[in-house]
Amino acid sequence: MNVAVTKIALGLGVIGLAACEEVSEPFAFDPTFATFADINSAFSAQTAALVNTDGALVNAGNISTATDFGATATGSVAYKGAIIASQTGTTDRMIGQLQLDVAFDTNTVSGTAGNFIHSTDGDYVGTLTGNGVIDRNVTGGDNHFDMAMTGALSNGGNSFAANVALEGNFLNGTDTIEAIAGDADLSLGDGAPEYNEGGFAVLR
Repeated sequence: MNVAVTKIALGLGVIGLAACEEVSEPFAFDPTFATFADINSAFSAQTAALVNTDGALVNAGNISTATDFGATATGSVAYKGAIIASQTGTTDRMIGQLQLDVAFDTNTVSGTAGNFIHSTDGDYVGTLTGNGVIDRNVTGGDNHFDMAMTGALSNGGNSFAANVALEGNFLNGTDTIEAIAGDADLSLGDGAPEYNEGGFAVLR
């Protein structure tokens, strides 16, 4: 399935830096988006189809089973999409691109998030990374994996220690294990806007 590469959802501390010391954006998302309107248009509907604004799955009945993994899960696959988080007490939102690289042969997943854009404050420059281990045999409300993503995001001359806590499940659609979605808890630390629980969705 072809999906635009790019939306939400991060512990914590704030470090004031001069503009020349702002964090860089080393990971090459393709494509990237220049405005909040563009990234919102690219990912809001795709994300909302799989996960609610609080990170709960729209249809938990689509969670992939161990049998689903066994049919197709070999090699490495990149899942691409977004994290979306709502700012507490406002109608503002933060959307960032997310790529999860899944190595099915070792049941591991690595993640990269970046190109975050706030609906009012604009670009939050920086990259977050993390790793997780996949459990194919989930039952009940368990997750296929948990992942702590860490890094720094810079906006308006300030750099914030950024964290995203992902709780994800593989989902079946037209194909088995074609998507991953779940909760994305974004935190930027003291002095930065606070966010409600958000969600993420990525497609292969």
